[in-house]
Amino acid sequence: MNKQIIVPGAAILFLAISFARWPELFLVVAERVLDFLPRWIARFLYPIENFNKDVQFYIRPQGSVFFYLRDVPKLSIYLNLVDHSPFAIELDVLTVKVYTDPPHYQGLCDFQRVERTTVNRHSTEKVFVETPLTDAQVRQLYTAKEKQLTFSLRLTAMLDTKLGRAEIEEALEGLKAEISG
Repeated sequence: MNKQIIVPGAAILFLAISFARWPELFLVVAERVLDFLPRWIARFLYPIENFNKDVQFYIRPQGSVFFYLRDVPKLSIYLNLVDHSPFAIELDVLTVKVYTDPPHYQGLCDFQRVERTTVNRHSTEKVFVETPLTDAQVRQLYTAKEKQLTFSLRLTAMLDTKLGRAEIEEALEGLKAEISG
């Protein structure tokens, strides 16, 4: 007597879905293992240079860079810090350099933000940066407003991680800024 085993369609579907999720499950387990390894082994498996590609700054599509030229002139920048690494990071020092775009490429201002911000792994955190502007910078901005120039940001961030200090650099170019005043 031949007995056939009939596997219901739902069981086959369940197995197909569970096999499709194996890479995702493997990554979760690998991240948990990295948490418990000593620093020198974790650095061997995940070099500190990988933070340059796994941690990025983004700006909102509209209204991320504001120049207020009235009473107290200031520059305000709204950024998003995205961490795709398997470790939580802490933003320690952020250096911002602002340039006008072609044809001049003039340095407008540079400043540092020294406020610690913690970003969990695989998450995004908002970062707000603000600095006062001098009279010379305000004059440059009036010229840039007349010529309708765009701006570039050069960001250098010092991060504290489980693996030690990491430095990342990011360039955001062709930004439209709102200049009021």
